Amino acid sequence: MSDRSNVYLKDLATGLPVEAVLIDGVSIRQVELAEVSWKPHIHAAQKQLVHDKVPQELWPQHLHWDWRRKHKKTARLLACRWLGIECDQLMQGLTLLDTATTGRIPEQSGKPLAYVHYVATAPWNSPELTNSPKYGWIGRVFIAAAVSSGYQILKVRSSYEVQHIKKMASKS
Repeated sequence: MSDRSNVYLKDLATGLPVEAVLIDGVSIRQVELAEVSWKPHIHAAQKQLVHDKVPQELWPQHLHWDWRRKHKKTARLLACRWLGIECDQLMQGLTLLDTATTGRIPEQSGKPLAYVHYVATAPWNSPELTNSPKYGWIGRVFIAAAVSSGYQILKVRSSYEVQHIKKMASKS
């Protein structure tokens, strides 16, 4: 089951915000539909990159990602959350959050962290792949969702710790 909330993307032709939907709990079917709509644009972009003799190491990393495989590997993991942004009845971006990660830098070591494993925008939104991208703010929406997830994790963990401390205190 997925949660849906309204968000805004930037229409890059007009500069105005447009309403979109952030989906928390993207299904395998939604991933498949995204891949179907993205593939022709990705193949055309790859063809153009080859024609322009752009070295592969300079290509956008997400051009070769197999979203179905990634989804199938992680969909049953409680800590993994698939997010998507839908606008104009098409998936405009996909990302995978891992909410079981902890901070690595000394000041945040061991603290809960929402880690963004993969993030990609639809090829028609990527300035690396088209001269006139359609929507912006996709990455911003995903990062805001990750930050929000981090706060939710912290609240749940803090609530649990407070309850645990009270329980331990009542035993002594």
